[in-house]
Amino acid sequence: MIEELLLRFSRENFDDANYVPLLHGYSETANPLSLIIKQKRSIWKHRYSFAKDEITFLAGLENFVSRHCEKKYLDAVKLKVIEEQVIEKGENAPVDSHTEIDLNIADIGDIKLTADDNLGDLQLGRVRQEYILDPDLRGILSCTVLDADKMIPYQDQELFLITSVVYSEKFDVVGKRKQEWKLEAGLEPPSQFSKVLKSKLYGKYKESSTPPGFAKRNAWGPILVEYCPVQYNKETKTLEIMKGEFVGKSKFHGDAEAFVDDHDYNNDDVDNDDGQVPVDVVADNILPDDDFTAQDMKNIQRIYKNVLMTTNSREQQKALVKKYLEWFEHFLADDKMKILLDHRQKLTSNDCTFLRSLNVAALPDQDTLDFTKVKKLEIHACGFILKLLDELSDEEWKELEIPSSW
Repeated sequence: MIEELLLRFSRENFDDANYVPLLHGYSETANPLSLIIKQKRSIWKHRYSFAKDEITFLAGLENFVSRHCEKKYLDAVKLKVIEEQVIEKGENAPVDSHTEIDLNIADIGDIKLTADDNLGDLQLGRVRQEYILDPDLRGILSCTVLDADKMIPYQDQELFLITSVVYSEKFDVVGKRKQEWKLEAGLEPPSQFSKVLKSKLYGKYKESSTPPGFAKRNAWGPILVEYCPVQYNKETKTLEIMKGEFVGKSKFHGDAEAFVDDHDYNNDDVDNDDGQVPVDVVADNILPDDDFTAQDMKNIQRIYKNVLMTTNSREQQKALVKKYLEWFEHFLADDKMKILLDHRQKLTSNDCTFLRSLNVAALPDQDTLDFTKVKKLEIHACGFILKLLDELSDEEWKELEIPSSW
């Protein structure tokens, strides 16, 4: 929730597509021309992002400069880094959002989804920005010789330099902070039960969460950073900005997928034309201890109906979950829009139903997966639920008591 507040503050006040939010603990390392290393990680390490990397703030570049260049480097940085007193963030500006969706499907029933986010009021006091321009940074790097011994652990790694930092004189979040969503469904009973059940089946699920208290800061510190990729030249012992990269303000143009809200569930609603999705079972029995968002619940319903309920046994359920998870991991890891399947894995009609619910082009006996029209965030969100199911033990599967096909 705090990161979302910072992102919204950044978009409203700086309109820069590349700022990354920071919480506490970076006061010494998050400064202009600090060195960052990026390392690969599991694509499932963070539930709300398909990012496969994590960054580590190392130290200011002065810690890696050779001794005979250190003074010249520090003087150049002091001269070229620009500082601006930008704005002052006042109080009484809480961030709230309310979304309500009513869906009526003929002969099926009614579904109502309500989501409320109260993120609180971000209090920053005075805000300043420090940054360096592209020509100045290139000039400094070209004549700054680094200590070859100090660079040995990092010379073959993916490196970045911080080029812009936004600081605030304080950092606090006050006011109401709460996330709540509610799902209600009144569904017509299946035809085989219509004589027994004279009225609609009604299900209701409500979940709310209140984050723990926020540790406020009453001193200057960084809240947003921007960085650019660099590479270490072993021959000249200098850093170089990667070819095709430029330092400066990046304005949004068109849809920015990186800032898709976790609660963006307005598109691609789960298709319920084939019958009832048992809301109580889906919400309460499948992985009940996790903190699910509305997007998670949509994917749980999707998987319940189009994957788990299409099988004849628990082993088939597990096999399908594992198969789809492998496909999604392949897509997320390789950055390919089309994936060729093994000759033994041509798509079945059930595969196609599930994939089409995610806007993946699919036809029976097709031997490729076409993700051209799909956002990676949507595949990752669905894959996250598959990942949780795949990691369940046999005993946990038994406790879920998920039935096979009716």
